[in-house]
Amino acid sequence: MARLFVTGINLNKNELQNARIQNLSSAPSSPVAGQIYFNTTSNVLFFYNGTEWVPASGSTEVIQDVIGSSVIGGTGLTATYNDTSGETTIDLDNTAVSHGSYGGSAGKTVSFTVDQQGRLTAASDTNISITASQVSDFTEATHMLLDPHLEKEKELIYLTATLQELSQSLEKMHQIQIKVLHLSAPLTLL
Repeated sequence: MARLFVTGINLNKNELQNARIQNLSSAPSSPVAGQIYFNTTSNVLFFYNGTEWVPASGSTEVIQDVIGSSVIGGTGLTATYNDTSGETTIDLDNTAVSHGSYGGSAGKTVSFTVDQQGRLTAASDTNISITASQVSDFTEATHMLLDPHLEKEKELIYLTATLQELSQSLEKMHQIQIKVLHLSAPLTLL
C-alpha cells in the first residue's frame, strides 16, 4: 500500500533508484504544474505544464505541435496550424484591391497605393480631364502645330483669289472681243 506524503520529500541530491512513474489509462484530474504520469493506453509519458498535459517524448506530434504553434503570421499574413496533418499554412491576407486589369484606356490613368510590406492595397482607374488652361505652353504648342498649315491655307486663299480675278479679267476680255466682232462699221484707227 502506498504511503501518503503531504509535504515534499528531500532526497538531499541522492538518487531515486528503481522508481516508477504513476501509471494511468487517462490523465489525472485537477493536475498541478510539473505533475507527471505514464499513459498506459498510448504508452507515452506526460507532464502538466500548468495549462495542458504535454507528451514528454520527442515524438513527431510533439515536435509538430511546438513548431506549428510557434509560427506566427505577422503583418499581412495569417498562419494556421492543422494539428491532424501537422501542417502550418501561411496565407497572404486579402487587401481592398479587386482582382482584374486596370488602365488600358487613352482617357484614363491608373492610381496605386502600396503599403509598407510592398502589398498593393488600393488600385483605381481615374479619368483624365485636362483643360487648355492647365497646360503651361498650350498656345505656343498650338501655334507650332497649326501655323505651318495656316500659312498653306493663306497661300491657297490668295491663289484662289488670284484665279478668280484672272477668270473675271478673261471674262471681260472675251466680252470685249465679242463686242468688237459684232460692230457693223469698220474701225478706223487714227
